[in-house]
Amino acid sequence: ANQESIEPALKSGLYIVQQSQLPKDVQAFRCGLAGKSSDAAQQAFHGRGTAWFPDGSRYEGDWVRGKRSGEGLWRGADGAEYTGQFQDDRFHGKGTLTLTNGEIRNGLWAAGELNGPGSLTRADGTLYVGGFRNGRFHGRGVLTYPDGHTYDGEFSNGAYHGAGTEVFADGKKYEGQYIDGEFHGTGRLSNPNGSSIEATFRHGKPYGQVRLTTAAGEIFTARTTEPGVCYRDKSYRATQCPPLEGW
Repeated sequence: ANQESIEPALKSGLYIVQQSQLPKDVQAFRCGLAGKSSDAAQQAFHGRGTAWFPDGSRYEGDWVRGKRSGEGLWRGADGAEYTGQFQDDRFHGKGTLTLTNGEIRNGLWAAGELNGPGSLTRADGTLYVGGFRNGRFHGRGVLTYPDGHTYDGEFSNGAYHGAGTEVFADGKKYEGQYIDGEFHGTGRLSNPNGSSIEATFRHGKPYGQVRLTTAAGEIFTARTTEPGVCYRDKSYRATQCPPLEGW
């Protein structure tokens, strides 16, 4: 039930047409005859009309020179439904696509995909509000999962990418940079008890010099090249690192 599945139906010819003023020489097409009259009939669709396709889908709305353009309603054979704007037989402009699995895609469409501001809601309660490019999360957006896990920040081709803030279901919070969905760049990982890790992250893990803050407020510095060794703030004396989740 997507754009690719409905385009072949258009190319194969329509089954029934209503509310269209067809020329006399293509009236037989209303009975489902194939052949040269198919192309002639499609060229005649102009204005408001309803069409049924051989694959069981249906379109009711505006036509311009044989193509769906303007406001319309498309229903797939499986029950999927799109209502909104079309251009040249594709979803284009403002519209809402509701799939049979309960997923709802709403926003600005271009060439059959969400492109620009929009939202996606899944049956399990997952909600995304933000930018899209070619149907994927792209640009600034907020993604909320059913368990309370949230991400507010930048996306690229569906992945966390750029600056963002992520709050996990267990209360942990990360604020910083991402690349391809992983902590990457400067960031701060905070625990629910108040402890935190400030570092440059590489592929999801702290790298190089790290600043550790305990739940009691004590501050230490450490290096990933010296496991277990910490230095109290403003001190050069080495000591054992305190227990700290995530380190």
